[in-house]
Amino acid sequence: MSHIDEIELEQLLDGNLPLVRNLVVRAHLTTCKECQAKLEELRKTNEELRKMAPGLQKLNEADRQSEASTMGVVTQMFSHKAKDSSD
Repeated sequence: MSHIDEIELEQLLDGNLPLVRNLVVRAHLTTCKECQAKLEELRKTNEELRKMAPGLQKLNEADRQSEASTMGVVTQMFSHKAKDSSD
């Protein structure tokens, strides 16, 4: 049997692999060290991403606030220039 691809291993970790394919993949994992290693690597990566998620959400929110603030300043600048040129 060929090795399990990364997409199916991700689906297995996420609980999104169809039942029959789930059984086939799990059976393969009982004997294939290479696929076991890939699965463990994906598991560790997913865990690291979960740990990083709150920090990334804070950075994303700070970026949105900064962008909104910058747009407000730019809008005010153009609004003042438009008023000055109409006088």
